[in-house]
Amino acid sequence: MLGKKRRKQNKLLLFIGLCAILVFSSAVLITALDIGQAPSAQQPPSSAPISSSSQSHSSSQSPSSSDEPSNLPIEPVPLTDEELFTDALFIGNSCIEGLFVQGYAMQADFFSGVGMTVHSAFTDPPARHTQSVVELLAGEKQYARIFVLFGINEVGTDPVLFIEKYGQLIDHIRATQPNAQIYIQSILPVSRAAHERNLYLVNNDNVRLFNGLIYDLTVQKQVHFLNVYEALVDAEGFLPDGASNDGIHLSKDYNQIWINYLKERVK
Repeated sequence: MLGKKRRKQNKLLLFIGLCAILVFSSAVLITALDIGQAPSAQQPPSSAPISSSSQSHSSSQSPSSSDEPSNLPIEPVPLTDEELFTDALFIGNSCIEGLFVQGYAMQADFFSGVGMTVHSAFTDPPARHTQSVVELLAGEKQYARIFVLFGINEVGTDPVLFIEKYGQLIDHIRATQPNAQIYIQSILPVSRAAHERNLYLVNNDNVRLFNGLIYDLTVQKQVHFLNVYEALVDAEGFLPDGASNDGIHLSKDYNQIWINYLKERVK
């Protein structure tokens, strides 16, 4: 009886020992698997982008607290007359001629005159010259910047012919002055009185129509467009009262606004 009891105790102890061995072996195996897999589960792919938080953190460490913030807009500095108009040329009608008569941009040359058009630029001499504009452009002098303004004398004519001839003039300027930056300017607005008078179909509706065509031409020809119209027009879409004696040609004060616009836009 006693022998049977001891044999049962021995079997129980053996069973408990085997269970303990199995539990221990399982724990060791699971630990080994965890250790082997952990690095690959935490390793990011080499092409993964840096998070925005990481970027902002690293960038915030580099500048010192006394440095100027890098995202502030840079205020443009207008050019001086010498910087803008030395080796410059103005081509155009009586609006351009008014700049010369009133003494603006005197460092520049002027191929301009009353009544000039893109058509007459190929045939007639401008004021103070004996050759046509296209002949003068083919001369020895080379310009850094060329400012062109035509259109107020043509707004009552065929816009297709106007743009065709304007394109030919741009091509001629580029061929004879290959190093010049070409700036085509919008037609200037007219006053309410001139708009309502509508003499020779000169009104702001036609001015805006032709300006749109001129802009498209500058895109096609890849030259600069200067929207002087926006610098001179009032909230109601007209040249302000007092800006002109006849509603078309600018007073000295408004010619200065025009010049200032060029200084701010041309770089």
